[in-house]
Amino acid sequence: MESIAESSDGNIWFTWGVMIVQITGTTGHRTRLIIDSTAFKLLVDADGTSWIGTAGGGLRRFNDSNHPENSRADRFLPADGFSSRVIYSGLS
Repeated sequence: MESIAESSDGNIWFTWGVMIVQITGTTGHRTRLIIDSTAFKLLVDADGTSWIGTAGGGLRRFNDSNHPENSRADRFLPADGFSSRVIYSGLS
């Protein structure tokens, strides 16, 4: 496991290689998402947006942490102003 975070609604998120897992705090239901690059860092902001720093896939953003399987996944790369496709950490 690389990173773990709790969203304001009590859901637990963690990263494991290329897999991101959300465990719903009230039911224990698990949702797994697979991304194209190893996830290093996971943050969930106050708005419920999940941010994932990856090993070569840039910064990923999931806009709906309550329903990650239906969430739009955005990717930010050097063309968007980042200095690298590798994102090791982040601040919230």
